[in-house]
Amino acid sequence: MDPGTPPVGSSPPRTPPPDLAMIAPLEQAADVELADYGEDLRARAERLTADLRAMGNARDVAIHEQSRAEAQLIRSGHGFQGLERHYNLIAGEREDLCAEVHALRKANEEASR
Repeated sequence: MDPGTPPVGSSPPRTPPPDLAMIAPLEQAADVELADYGEDLRARAERLTADLRAMGNARDVAIHEQSRAEAQLIRSGHGFQGLERHYNLIAGEREDLCAEVHALRKANEEASR
């Protein structure tokens, strides 16, 4: 029998309890780290909220500007025909951009082959 092996039927040697003086600083360090992490999360949440608020404000401004431009077209005497021309111009520009994007994608696919 190996001298370090306990005899059959006996319990293994007990591990001494942890030194509480060593655990307290680790707990304090963990608390500080969690607090710092919480502060970082709170700061990120505040930045994201501010960014979303700014995006919402920019969207509201764009909608207001578009509505104002439409109202100005109607008041300028062009009436709804002017507004219709305005939208047709935008639709034409969109179609041109879509065609350009399609051509670029096709060229990119051919180049990657």
